[in-house]
Amino acid sequence: MEGESYKCPGCGDAIPADRIDFKTRIGKCPSCRKDRYFPRRTLNSSTGVLAKLGSVVNFFKDKNFTSAYRAAETILMTAVDNAAALFVIAYCKAFTGEPRTRANLDKLFNETLPTLEFDEEELEALKELLIAGAPHLGDYEEQILSSMLANDPQGVAAFADAFSPYIVMKRSNVNWCTPKIWETYKGISAQGNMAKVWYALYVCIEKNPDSPYVNDNFFLKTKTQRFYDTYVEQVGQVFDSIQDDKMRAKFKGAFLNKKQDFINKMNEGGN
Repeated sequence: MEGESYKCPGCGDAIPADRIDFKTRIGKCPSCRKDRYFPRRTLNSSTGVLAKLGSVVNFFKDKNFTSAYRAAETILMTAVDNAAALFVIAYCKAFTGEPRTRANLDKLFNETLPTLEFDEEELEALKELLIAGAPHLGDYEEQILSSMLANDPQGVAAFADAFSPYIVMKRSNVNWCTPKIWETYKGISAQGNMAKVWYALYVCIEKNPDSPYVNDNFFLKTKTQRFYDTYVEQVGQVFDSIQDDKMRAKFKGAFLNKKQDFINKMNEGGN
């Protein structure tokens, strides 16, 4: 960025930004004349990046996607793999651009995100952006939560409680129920309180469109058994993983009552 400089890790003098190749993170110090490598965290936490990162978050949350996109592009001129900026670019291309494409989102969540180690400011900005964009991110919930569990185990439960409930409640079936997402839910449950997610999982035993409760279709034995195995049993295992004794007892107690009702209706064929 114009006018910005970085401290030489060798001699301590300033290296102007225009002497740094931000793709390789190598800069030529004009004082000691040596090539110096800058860690990712140094570039992502620079004053210029952090100032623009705040603007990106505000623009995005205000749904000013054009300004958010432009500010994110500016960040990527210096911090070429800043996760928050990459997310904004990918999100805008997927949901606000023409033509719309999810290729960048797919690459970000499936390839890039698992390889990154975040600095604190970058991570907090990314979390704000993901929560704001949650209604469109259900297809990536497992990748997002897994990344947060790995990078922010202390804060992942609070993040999940803000990010996932809407996604769980809006699922149109149980095809999303993979071993990975259940393991992720269990891992987060062992870390902290995500009561809104647990409640959403419990409610969807009745409310998910694949549930036999919706149309009293317990007589459809194969479909009912699939829902029981794929969803009901897995929710119980998530509740077993809750670390807090009182919360585990609360949710497990309600679940066991609902599970028994489900089994009774399944055996009776409905009604």
